[in-house]
Amino acid sequence: LVLCSALRPAQHASLAVSALGFDRAKEVLQHDSLEGGGEDWPNAYRSCPMSADESRACVVCWHHREWGVPAYQLYTGLLFGLPLAVTSFNRYSRFSEALGRRLLFLLVSLYFDDAHLTDWSSSKGSGQQAFRDLNEIMGSPFAEDKRQDMAPTGTFLGLDFDLSEISGDGTALKARQTEKVVELTGALRQSMEVIRAVLAMRPRRRVEVFPSEHCRFVAASDAAEDVPGEGTGGFLLVWRSGLPSREAFVAEVSPSVYSLFTPGDHKIAQLELSMVLYALTARPSRFRGARGVWYIDNVAALMCLIRGRSDSPDLERMANLIHVALFALQTWIYWEWIPSKSNWSDSISRLGWRDPWHRMHHFKCFPAYFPASLWRLPLRPVTLIFELL
Repeated sequence: LVLCSALRPAQHASLAVSALGFDRAKEVLQHDSLEGGGEDWPNAYRSCPMSADESRACVVCWHHREWGVPAYQLYTGLLFGLPLAVTSFNRYSRFSEALGRRLLFLLVSLYFDDAHLTDWSSSKGSGQQAFRDLNEIMGSPFAEDKRQDMAPTGTFLGLDFDLSEISGDGTALKARQTEKVVELTGALRQSMEVIRAVLAMRPRRRVEVFPSEHCRFVAASDAAEDVPGEGTGGFLLVWRSGLPSREAFVAEVSPSVYSLFTPGDHKIAQLELSMVLYALTARPSRFRGARGVWYIDNVAALMCLIRGRSDSPDLERMANLIHVALFALQTWIYWEWIPSKSNWSDSISRLGWRDPWHRMHHFKCFPAYFPASLWRLPLRPVTLIFELL
């Protein structure tokens, strides 16, 4: 069973550039560009080929109305819901992927029935069409209505990609190499500040050989902004040791909090991410040395927590503060996405003190305030403050 990453378009682009060599790639990109496209098999399980012997393991049973007894029938395709069908079908998609790579020399990857191709715009979609023809010959044609024509932008596995600007890592330091200005830009100063703060902390990677005796916790946070500028938020903490073992917090989101963010109508991602910062400053002593899992339903905020950075100045600043705080407190958190309808902090984030769910489950409720003073400080002083909290 081989899984595919939603970052495959970027990996394809990186392979294409590496194959050319960086100097040659820069020349080619002056008059050509990379594009991505997508394909999808319709009724994928039912169209997956199967041998006659193996079909005996795929038997459909139902009550025959006319016969009045159970009826059995051999199925000629994979049964949806059969546990081993996932592995069997993945073998077929891997076979199609291998043929596209070896026979057509295409940058193509499949995740079960979803295919992504990366090719040069000068090919004018010929690679995608060749892959479609190949799969039709195999007896598994792609769905016409699910086709994504080759283009600089698109979507693969729910993640949007943009190949219109193939460059380095996109950071301020990398962009500086092609700039002709002599002064330090704000983005470059911020990057330097992060580097200096990290070097000053002298981080070390620790591996726990024996079972950890640190306090464990589970957390969930959420925010809402039905009206621009009038957001709400809250979070729930469950501690394995210490009292109270269940804590609920209602975040005070005042206009002064919004004034710290860059101008804009909607700030839901900022509010979602800020709940973590609210929590770390509300209970620093309990978070110190703790290990836990944190559930969050906003993908943009989740990616900031995982990567530690963002292209948004607000999210970038928030991510820096959170990771500095986690390092100072020696707190390890595994960030996990959760569907909005399953997020158990959704109710308190919207209803606040009137939320019945946290009372029903015996959470003790407290207010939480945004650490505006930390927002304005350099990262090194922020580290020292969290070490003393």
